Amino acid sequence: MNIQINNQPLSLPDDAFLTDSLVSYGAALSLYAIAINSEFVPRAQQYSVRALKQGDCIDVIKPVAGG
Repeated sequence: MNIQINNQPLSLPDDAFLTDSLVSYGAALSLYAIAINSEFVPRAQQYSVRALKQGDCIDVIKPVAGG
C-alpha cells in the first residue's frame, strides 16, 4: 500500500500497522505525537495494533520545549 508520512511517500505491505510505518520512517516511537488523516492517535491506542489503509496520511509531530 502507499501512504504518506509528513508529505513523503512510503510503500508498505498491505497488512502494515502504524508501528511499521514509523519504524520505516525512522521515528522514535516514544518521542512523537502521531496523527492519521489529521486525527490524533493516542499512545493508549497501541500503535502496534493500529492498521493502516491505502492513502493514509500520517503526521509525525515532534514536541517542542519552550518557555
